[in-house]
Amino acid sequence: MTDITVPKLNNNDVTYILVEWLIAGGEPVTAETVVAVVEGSKAAEELVAGASGVLHHMAEPGSEHPVGAVIGRVFPADRDRRRHLSAEPAGASDTTVTGPSPSESLITEPARALAATLGVDLARLQGLGVPVVRRADVRRLAAPESGTAGPPDEATRSGEREDLTLPRSQLGVADSVTRSHAEIPAAFTVVRVDVGAGLAYALAATRRLHVLVGLPELLLEALGAVAADFPVCFATPHGPATMRRATGIHVAVTVDVGAGLYLPVVRDCDRRPLRELAAELMRLRRLAMRARFRAADLTGGAIVVSLNTDADVVLTQPIVAPGMVCAVSLGGVHSEAVLDPVTGAVRERRTVMLGAAYDHRYVNGGDAVRFLKAVKSRLENPGEPSGQIQSR
Repeated sequence: MTDITVPKLNNNDVTYILVEWLIAGGEPVTAETVVAVVEGSKAAEELVAGASGVLHHMAEPGSEHPVGAVIGRVFPADRDRRRHLSAEPAGASDTTVTGPSPSESLITEPARALAATLGVDLARLQGLGVPVVRRADVRRLAAPESGTAGPPDEATRSGEREDLTLPRSQLGVADSVTRSHAEIPAAFTVVRVDVGAGLAYALAATRRLHVLVGLPELLLEALGAVAADFPVCFATPHGPATMRRATGIHVAVTVDVGAGLYLPVVRDCDRRPLRELAAELMRLRRLAMRARFRAADLTGGAIVVSLNTDADVVLTQPIVAPGMVCAVSLGGVHSEAVLDPVTGAVRERRTVMLGAAYDHRYVNGGDAVRFLKAVKSRLENPGEPSGQIQSR
């Protein structure tokens, strides 16, 4: 007999929702058969059986469980399953659980919380006709109504306060931010970057590579290029006096397309060409629109890039995520008038503010400035070999 347990998918979540069983109870499975989907605050993950035999459900879809909880079992044969069930006392939890009736959709707890936040009636969700209603279904149903407000209800007119329930994804953000401020003595440094050449290069690369390239993609490439010279910025704290070197230059990038804040990870930024980095970032943006991340998309980051590229944003100080040492921020593009050093004429220069928040226990201000200036040089001289940039 093999237990199917709730895994730990990240450091933020302590409980997970069993979204659905993909294989009915009593059906045969192999060790690699995907049998269930569980969901945390940021991502969903498929669970495999782990052994060959007959599947037995021990939890109902929509129920919430702590890490390590047993939600199912795989018995060697159906007779073993039946023998086990017959030996259980009446009312024991080890029973096959049936899902909702065919005419009724199962609404997960995260979907219920989001529905309450967006004011979507549960009856409308039941009318979608899908077996399991997830957060993405709630957002899709609420989208046409965004920006419209109905008449105030009696509670609002009478001056009574209404509670706003945070969605599960924001609760994960809240936990991470709270831990960061409580545990990490962070400092912050910012430099100005001339991105005129970078913007022109990105436009040409978009046309040449047939994939969207902008400053965020160039920043990923730049971080990959300088990582070997600044290993501490990509390391993981391991005790008060030691750190673990990153196994890969994997960059967690903030993505918020209106469906919550996510930190998907672009892997191997030091080894992948610009086209692959751009295509991967676009793939992750699309997943964010549907809130369909897997745990593998959100884990393993060695450094954070906080994108705040709206034209009105001057600079942003990001948090240093627990388990990391450094977070880089990219602000919006601004135009400024400068004097040409040769002719003395006034010309336009387009710049961004590039910031680095860092754990001051491991990185000092001088280290941060050298790191930022190395990244700045890459952004100001895109496409040039590293040797030529360093020789300047």
